[in-house]
Amino acid sequence: MAKTRRPGRRAAARGLPASRGASAGRGSPGGGGRPARPGAGGVTAEAFPHVAAFVRGYLHEDVAQEYGSAIEARDTYLGDCSPSERRAFVEESRRLARALSELALPEATRVLVEVLGSAWRPVTRLDIEDVFAVPGDRA
Repeated sequence: MAKTRRPGRRAAARGLPASRGASAGRGSPGGGGRPARPGAGGVTAEAFPHVAAFVRGYLHEDVAQEYGSAIEARDTYLGDCSPSERRAFVEESRRLARALSELALPEATRVLVEVLGSAWRPVTRLDIEDVFAVPGDRA
């Protein structure tokens, strides 16, 4: 099955307007969207702007149809990032993985969905670990 791409998703996920004249919305690290509600471990979208942009822009309700898996969505996001954005995402991913590792799966899922804006719901703890363990990253 061919993966379909939606124009503007990448730009929105990276905090850029989807098109000229459009305002940055929920996918923006610093703009618009819901007010921050801290999750367990003090996780907020503001504390993890690159992770939040990835989660909102790529881990949406069509993640399986568009990318095949959450890991493929992550890899696509990383391919769209500049080197500095990738470094920031890797650093934030490490911090988020540590914060989520202290939580039971339902609470970790709540943080991803309610705090960071994900539509993707992990089935196991390993799903979370796999998505936020960046290939080639050496902790």
